[in-house]
Amino acid sequence: MKIFKVLNRLAPAPPIGWEFWVPLPLIGLLLWSFGGRVTQEQLRRSHRSIAPLAIAQPPAEATDVLIGKAIIRSHHLTEIEVLVLEPVPRLLKFYWPLTDPRQIEAALAEYFNQSPEAVQVWLRFELRD
Repeated sequence: MKIFKVLNRLAPAPPIGWEFWVPLPLIGLLLWSFGGRVTQEQLRRSHRSIAPLAIAQPPAEATDVLIGKAIIRSHHLTEIEVLVLEPVPRLLKFYWPLTDPRQIEAALAEYFNQSPEAVQVWLRFELRD
């Protein structure tokens, strides 16, 4: 405690007067106004460059699919991976409770709007435990 008294005697703090309190509301008003204008400008900008999301839409043509792999597991679940090239290369994963290869081919043919014969060309099966 004595150290604070000694420091106050060496450099006493000036009392806070009108020089401090008058600019505070002006600074606050300036920040509030500037922040409001920046927010309005950001909200006015159109963000049309962002394309809407397309979820679970199958590719349109049979040539879009490069290769597919179906892993049939012993616990009545099939994990299917299909690599699609168009319009953007992506890997689709499906988990279906089917274990019969004909049913899997039929379900994929329906999903991709293809014939089961076309699905047989690009789909390979694996059996795993």
